[in-house]
Amino acid sequence: MIRVGMIICAVSILGLLMLSCAAGAKVPSNSPINLHAVKIVHTMNQLNTPDPIKPSPYKVPLPQTPYAALLESLGKLKDSLNSKPEGFDKSAFDDMFNDFNRSFRSDDYYSKNYFYIGLKHDIVHIERVRQIVRALKATGIAADKEAAEKLLIGLRDSGIYVSDVVEEDGQILSNANLSILQKSNNMEVINVVRLVLGNLLLKREHVMELLKEKIRDISGLKKVALIRDAVNLTFGKNGEILEKIENGHDSLLGLRDLIKNKIDDLVEQQERQARLSARIKEEELKKKGPKKKGAKKE
Repeated sequence: MIRVGMIICAVSILGLLMLSCAAGAKVPSNSPINLHAVKIVHTMNQLNTPDPIKPSPYKVPLPQTPYAALLESLGKLKDSLNSKPEGFDKSAFDDMFNDFNRSFRSDDYYSKNYFYIGLKHDIVHIERVRQIVRALKATGIAADKEAAEKLLIGLRDSGIYVSDVVEEDGQILSNANLSILQKSNNMEVINVVRLVLGNLLLKREHVMELLKEKIRDISGLKKVALIRDAVNLTFGKNGEILEKIENGHDSLLGLRDLIKNKIDDLVEQQERQARLSARIKEEELKKKGPKKKGAKKE
């Protein structure tokens, strides 16, 4: 009996080995093989088989070109200029420009819009400016009214100098000039403009914080004479804020002019090259023109 049992055991082991070798093969429907055993072995093989390599969900970004980096910096600056609270209504504040027709005509949409850009459409500080202007105008004194106008002009100009750079139909980084810049592939100009755009954004944010601080301090003054003196110290000639807006190479105006000069030089260079190419082409066409009658054949 023991001998018979050993034989049966050996046969069973041999059968399992044969089944494991054939586990990956297709089993005919009329095969006498134990399908349950095949299924068990196939399942074990699946468990021992490593999973196929899955593609990583994290794509390695391609290196950014200098021109693409320039456009990114330009986009950030535009976002800063276009930033405004939902439901902002400038008409609620436009009355502060009354009596200043020399600098803010009633139909001058752009000057007023630049003023709001200069304060980043911040309702709280726009209202504070309106209260300051109202207090200065109320005295009827020319010096007080002049101080109020300096305040409005300074804020307007801080918006103009930055907006000039990004206007799509303007004279600096317009769509046309951006196209020229891209086609030129002038890495020096592209990199300089990109860096200055970044500095211009940082300078704008810095000036904004200073403006808010000064406006908050001035609006807290009770006497009109003190308000006038504070405005003149801030926005008058050589005023603290005016210096950062339009005086020096690192002012808003200085950075704007740096970009403008680079673009103007590039455009002029491209136009000069175009004229030269046209002249050379014209000379070549003349040389290839028909020979005059009577010319000797060589």
